[in-house]
Amino acid sequence: GQLDLPGVYNLAYGSFNRPTSFQSESRIRSIYAFTNLGFKDYLFLDLTYRNDWSSNLSEDVWSFAYPSASMSFVLSDAVSLPNVISFAKIRGAASQGASDLEPYLLSPTYAIGRGFLNVISTSTPSILLDAKIKPEFVVSQEIGLDLKMFNNRVGVELAVYNKTITDQILDLPVPGASGYNFKKVNAGEVESKGFELMVSGTPVQTSDFQWNIVVNYATNETKLINLVDGVERLFLQNDASSRAIRIVADEGQPFGDIYGRDYQRDDNEKIIVDASGIPIKGAEKNTLIGNTQQDFTMGFINDFTYRGINFGFLIDWKQGGQFYSQSMANMHNFGTASGTLAYREGGLIVDGVTEDGVTNTAAITSQQYWNAVAGYEPVASEFIYDATSIRLREAYISYSLPQNVVSKTPFNSLSVGVTARNLWLIKSEIPGIDPETSFSVSNARGWENGGFPSTKVYGFNINVGF
Repeated sequence: GQLDLPGVYNLAYGSFNRPTSFQSESRIRSIYAFTNLGFKDYLFLDLTYRNDWSSNLSEDVWSFAYPSASMSFVLSDAVSLPNVISFAKIRGAASQGASDLEPYLLSPTYAIGRGFLNVISTSTPSILLDAKIKPEFVVSQEIGLDLKMFNNRVGVELAVYNKTITDQILDLPVPGASGYNFKKVNAGEVESKGFELMVSGTPVQTSDFQWNIVVNYATNETKLINLVDGVERLFLQNDASSRAIRIVADEGQPFGDIYGRDYQRDDNEKIIVDASGIPIKGAEKNTLIGNTQQDFTMGFINDFTYRGINFGFLIDWKQGGQFYSQSMANMHNFGTASGTLAYREGGLIVDGVTEDGVTNTAAITSQQYWNAVAGYEPVASEFIYDATSIRLREAYISYSLPQNVVSKTPFNSLSVGVTARNLWLIKSEIPGIDPETSFSVSNARGWENGGFPSTKVYGFNINVGF
């Protein structure tokens, strides 16, 4: 067909506009260098350097570098250690990474679309761009220790790390009077630090049977160090996404603080009720009611091999953190949650005070209570839950055919197996809802709203070797 908009080569602007297309071009030129140094087979140093020139940035800042250095000292090869230690290594690394813009984000352009009666129209940009935007940098440091003991039957790996992101490329909200919704800026410094530990072992090993265990433990804390002058809060999720809560990163505070309504309270933290005895909601969503970051994560892997049969499973444990459940807020409002069963007979007296400061003595029904504090504009603090979960993440079994059978085929090896994932949610603090179900795919995890149950996945595999 013909182009309805001459010079714009996009299928959406042709006379037959059902297909759509998109094309962008950018260019990155790079240099890369590396060197590997060793001393007496126990001290090693690796150095790398990469520099990119990106067409997505202005010429003043389009060059950025990625240096890295890592060193390892194999202690077991350098000095004599007790016989129980089979291998020991100390390691450290530091690196810098960077990222740039997507194409065509240095100067404003009009968006082309089709409006009423299929008429081609243009719209003004909603993001104020900055032609001098700089690349975003990530600086990482890590130190660690690797140990193997008892003839490699037991292994220990531990690491401590720190990662700092600077000049983050963010879209920050601006007043509507500016004609834009957001401004693209270099802003912010985010620090993540944590600890990782892995212990592995082989408790049983015979000619026919072997049992291997791996235990992983990790912690991570992410904190917003600063944003940009005049801005102290970054909304990871705001009112555009939920009428109940806000998930934010405040300057100097951990990432993922959850703010929402609490009950209206007096100076002694007593709930204030109206003349009928119904609790009054706070007017603003300005109460800190939780944080999405977890205390730690753990994994337990057990792997068993008996002759040609291999069986194993992974148990996943995530401890701590909170999340808000809009599903539970709605179910309590509709009276379908088990929490609404209490006080249906006889009613309840809310432990609080009237607006005059007098102790509340008025009884209300369960329906009156939950209609007041639940729903789409709830007392959000009522529906914050512990995100702890323990689950059987994966299980598998396979069988490798004996070599005397495989030798009669064109293959060197042949095995068949079955795998399954998300088989069993062993523990959850909120029955019927998976804490991993997040309504948002952004940084604002910690908000559940009508999430689907986790999907069980089953697979069958055949592995052949030639």
